[in-house]
Amino acid sequence: MDRIYVLLGTVALMGFVVGVFLAWIAKQQGYSAQDAGRFRERSRAARTTVERGD
Repeated sequence: MDRIYVLLGTVALMGFVVGVFLAWIAKQQGYSAQDAGRFRERSRAARTTVERGD
């Protein structure tokens, strides 16, 4: 039973490490959280435009 918790902890830790690693890479590339927000807004605006058929 304890093995499940060890596995979950390992997966959570790996996910955290990967997330930090990706964030670090993004920072090296010159991206920031604001850029990600702008990109998300732009893609959402494009999607709604397509849905409306304009």
